[in-house]
Amino acid sequence: MAITVTPPQQKCGIPFGKVSSFLLPNNCCNSQSLPMSAMRGITVIIRNATAICGQSAWARCGRLRNGCKRSCILVTRSMIRHRKKNTTGRMKAFISWFRSISERGDKMHIRILQAIILAATLLTAPLAPAVTTCQRPAAAPASREQATALAAWSATIAQHSAPAAAVIEARIRRAETYRTLGRYADAEADLMQALTTSNARLHATATTALGLLYAQQRQFARAETQLRDALNQARELADPTLIATAANSLGNVLLEQQHKPAASAVYREALAQARAANDPGLIASISLNLARVASNSAQAQRELQTAHAATQQITVAAERAELLLALAARARESGSGLARDSLLEAEQIAAGAGLARLHAQALAQLSSLAAASGQSGEAQHLLAQALRFAPLEAYDLRYQWEWQLGQWLRDAGERPRAIAAYRRAVAHLQHIRLDIPVEYAEGRSSFRETLAPLYLGLADLLFQEAAQRSDAAQPLLREARDTVEQVKLDELRDYFRDACILPLREDIGALASRSAVFYPVIFAERVELLVSIGERFYRTTAPVSREQIQMVAEILALKLRYDKPAEAESAQLYDWLIAPIVPWLTEQRVETLVFVPDGPLRAVPLAALRASDGRYLVESYAVATVPGLKLLPPDDTAHADLTTLLAGLSRPGPVVDELPAWWVNALVQQNRGRGDKKRHSWRFSLRAAVDRRTVASGTSGEN
Repeated sequence: MAITVTPPQQKCGIPFGKVSSFLLPNNCCNSQSLPMSAMRGITVIIRNATAICGQSAWARCGRLRNGCKRSCILVTRSMIRHRKKNTTGRMKAFISWFRSISERGDKMHIRILQAIILAATLLTAPLAPAVTTCQRPAAAPASREQATALAAWSATIAQHSAPAAAVIEARIRRAETYRTLGRYADAEADLMQALTTSNARLHATATTALGLLYAQQRQFARAETQLRDALNQARELADPTLIATAANSLGNVLLEQQHKPAASAVYREALAQARAANDPGLIASISLNLARVASNSAQAQRELQTAHAATQQITVAAERAELLLALAARARESGSGLARDSLLEAEQIAAGAGLARLHAQALAQLSSLAAASGQSGEAQHLLAQALRFAPLEAYDLRYQWEWQLGQWLRDAGERPRAIAAYRRAVAHLQHIRLDIPVEYAEGRSSFRETLAPLYLGLADLLFQEAAQRSDAAQPLLREARDTVEQVKLDELRDYFRDACILPLREDIGALASRSAVFYPVIFAERVELLVSIGERFYRTTAPVSREQIQMVAEILALKLRYDKPAEAESAQLYDWLIAPIVPWLTEQRVETLVFVPDGPLRAVPLAALRASDGRYLVESYAVATVPGLKLLPPDDTAHADLTTLLAGLSRPGPVVDELPAWWVNALVQQNRGRGDKKRHSWRFSLRAAVDRRTVASGTSGEN
């Protein structure tokens, strides 16, 4: 039986518990942002277990959910566009940070399993690694409602006269709020305390919540253990809603670990239990999950039809609209004709219910369909409508749509308008950049793969505009450099796996006289050569593709590493990169060149580049190489007690007997005549070892 939670003063009942995806936004029930799924499953279980059935309990839940501002639902348009262009690995990185966005922000869902929602049906992999997002210094709640909720639950926990079941419920709810705030240790502590309960249903609920907590932190082995345990407990209780919830969550974890057959099996069990519970929202959501693991297109179509039929039985506007959006995303991927019909239905429902965010998402996906069919004018019109209806704080949606709009305007030759759209996209992204998790897979930076194209796209347009407008070239070139510099800073964050790295206020651009900063920016078909001397920028373009630069740079790096002749590659890079800027350096009598490499040039020592007259660059300039213009604060070790361990061998021992004779002799010759008396014992001991080998082998050694 469907149970609807309708808070007073707002008519947006949210049944708990749909798709177990533990990575969808913790939205609240308000006119700007509604949750991705109905709120039924676990809350209903808690309500039954604790016998809290009165309106006052639901009124409290409703108040706590008010004021939520952000949710981060991935726009199907962008997902489909990136799936066409990128590899699976890139898609995983793209998905990971998007799901992380959905885990953070001003959110106020008071539910135990936020995982029971719909975003899993939108994404290739349903888990969000929010653990690596930037944890801001203050651990305070993100909103006044969350602070109030935490205070109320903490008071209940501290109240000695409170019923044991009420205390356990408060711990589980507080843990959920902690989790949404990224306070994973606090959340785990509360759930561990909740697991001490003797109430079987509450114990199963806490176990499921703990599994979702581990999954959100990408601790999949621990998550699987907890969710399997929760599923077993739910089976013993014979509660279909809890079984469906735990099984669906376990399926998502298994799918993330590439265990597709096992995930399909538990999804099937979840679907059977959802049908036993007569819950159309759960049926629709799990069917969409099954479409993700379908072995063929025909099976996927059947699952989509099942999901669509289930959505027609849902009475809650927000839940139905969200499921229809997810259905459209899955249908478009599989080539089903349900995509457009589902989007039109979702758009009508969201518009009628005043659900601004969902309304905007439906319009954006309709825009994507129009663009795919060649209706560029209609696509731009729909996207403009989506931007108009989107909540102002929906930065996660706005930056994507402005980015898409900028690309369309760029392709249409409207560069000034395209630059304006790109600037808005970057500004929106900056609001949520620190919430995006650091991912580093297969040697690739998640930022470089997924978000850097936005910054580089803006820089590309700014360089082009500067070439056409000599009157405004200087500010445009500075903006272009600062835009690319943001990419380098975020790459450092990814490299150190720390989203909270902040640069010092001073940057390397403020150099002494007779110094220049050389800042090449590599694009697909050209290299922008930017030199700043003092406050003035100089720019030229080398008509060299990224592939050419990368090939020559890699060959040069390999030859230098293995001590092979590299004159040709050294001269080639000099001609491409240095020769065009030499007149400026000479005119300004530059003595020091600060090199900020880009892409494959990071593997190249600039000092090794060779001019046509045979002189290396280092013979003309002092060369310094830095990863970016922004300086990072150094570790403060000035007042630390440092201990150093120095170790060596006064007598090499028998290991020398295993070394080739030529190698040992080379070492002896290399060290002959070097160093002070402290080195002599080592050299003579090594010499003695060589002499022993010489006698043993009957060969003569060099003296």
